[in-house]
Parts: sequence; structure tokens; C-alpha cells
Amino acid sequence: MNEMKVMALVTLELISFVFWFIIYIPFLLGECSFFSVVLAPFSLVLPLILIYMVNFQRLVNAHIDFLEKIRGLSPLHVFFYLVNAIILTYLIILPLIAPVLLLFLTIDLPYRISQRFKRIGMLLFVTTLLLLLPFAYYVFIIIYAKLFSGILFNIFQTFLVLCPIVYNVSICFAAAISIGSFTKLIYEGARVIDPTVVIPTMEIYVLEIVLGACFLLLIVIFPWSLSIISYLLVLYLIEFLIRKVKKLELKVGKRSVFLFSIILIFEFLRKVPILWPHFSHLIPHLVPETLIENLVAFFTKFESIFILITTIFFLVTFITCLMRLKNE
Repeated sequence: MNEMKVMALVTLELISFVFWFIIYIPFLLGECSFFSVVLAPFSLVLPLILIYMVNFQRLVNAHIDFLEKIRGLSPLHVFFYLVNAIILTYLIILPLIAPVLLLFLTIDLPYRISQRFKRIGMLLFVTTLLLLLPFAYYVFIIIYAKLFSGILFNIFQTFLVLCPIVYNVSICFAAAISIGSFTKLIYEGARVIDPTVVIPTMEIYVLEIVLGACFLLLIVIFPWSLSIISYLLVLYLIEFLIRKVKKLELKVGKRSVFLFSIILIFEFLRKVPILWPHFSHLIPHLVPETLIENLVAFFTKFESIFILITTIFFLVTFITCLMRLKNE
């Protein structure tokens, strides 16, 4: 993805944050007053706007670095964990960090103002702080009181319930992306033979969207069709092997190995209940059956937790990209 597209993506993120706070904060506070509809949302989103404005290019570079690291993942994993990361960020992380950022801004802004006017700096610092801090502290207390009154736990539970649904939706769109990517590979092969061949990139993107929507509609009407659609994901593996053999451009980046390994481990843990009946005869009888049964039950019960952990790794990977650029 080129830099202009990433810049548009970062701008879109900021706009979505603003609209999300305008919608989410009144819902979280459970009232329709001027404070909950106007003051609280805009005061909470203001620090994020300033952070994006000051660090815009760094955020763009961090996004480019992050996209490079997830290149080696299958379309299913990219779509699934990115959607989960977005849900986790919007529902839990942003409401938790926004009040803290507001308090920090309330202290940092008066300090910066005082540095500009050194003769009356201390007076300006104290005056501005006394004006802004009570409001910021009130917003902080109100938001955290609502979050920790049980709403945060309910949001977290909702996230865990949504994980399997998101996974099924991800299979539909990942299958569509696999078909689109394989189609592009065919055109690339044709262009090697005939340089005049033009790859219809836009048409392929439209095909992926249409197919994803059709697959989604299909599993809603016929839930059993999901298992058939999932077989289309093997096209990604076939494409990788063809590119490897033909020495074409690979989508797998060396920097994505660690994240791919983490996902592979947790995907295996999630699949233990499914795989166990097929491989149970290979396990030595010295291992107590009750222990194995308890482990299978554990992995079945905490499947969503494994998804959550892997999603957090996705977010940590992006934060690492951002911090590495900051240190440079």
C-alpha cells in the first residue's frame, strides 16, 4: 500500500474516532444532556486529534510498517484479527485511555502556554490549570465510574460473544479475497507471456466484495455452507506455492514470521477440541484420559480467550511499530 493510501487511512481513522465518541459517549453515560452529547465527547476526542496532528507522519510510517509485518498472514487471519482489534479498540481501549489523555492534556497545555509567556508563566499555568483541571477530572470520574459499574464487563462479554460471529464473517471475505488474489496471479502469469496484458485490479476488488457479500448471505440462509466456503481458503496456499516455485513476488515478509508464529500457536490451541478425536489414538495410553478430557474442555471453554490474546498481540505489534519509529 503506497503512502498516499495510508495517509488517507490514518485520516479516516481519526474521523471515525470523532464520530464514534459522539455516538458512544452519550450511550455510555445513559443520558441526553448537553454535557453527555457535546462537552464530554469533544473533550475526550480532542487529545486524540492533537496526537494525530502532531504525530501524523509517524503514524503513517507505523501503519506502513505494521502492514508490512502482516503481509505473510492469510486473508482469513488478517481480516479476522484486524476486525477484532478494531472492535476491541473502539469498545474498550479508547474509552479507557481517552479520560487519561484528557487529564494529561489538561496539565500539559497550561505548561506549554506558560513557557510561551515566561514573565507571567506561573500565573498563566495556575490559572489555566484551575480552569481546566476540575472539568477534566469530572469527565475522568464520570467515564470511569460508568465503565467500572459493570458496563466494561458487559462490553468485554459482548466482545467474546462476537468473536465466533466475526470468525465466520472473516471466512466468507477471506475466501473471496483468496479467489481475487488467485485471479490476479493468473493475470500476472499471462502478463509474463504477453506484456500487453493489463491486470484489472479494480474489477478484482469489486469481485472480492461481491463474492464476500454472496458468501455471507449464503451462510445466513444455509449455515452448513460455511464448511464448503472455508475450503476456498486453500487457494491462498496454492498461490503461495506457485509464487515460490515460479519465483514470483511473495506476499510473505520476513518481519511477519513472529506474528505468524504466535497466531499459529493459538490457532492450534483453538483447534484442540476439533483435532483431538482424530488424533487421540496417537497419544500414549500412559496419559490419563481424564487429563486429556479436561484439557479439551478447557480449550473449548476458553476459545474466545485465545482469540482475545492473539488480537492483543496484533495491537501490540502496531504499538511496537510506533514506538520503534519514535525511538529512531
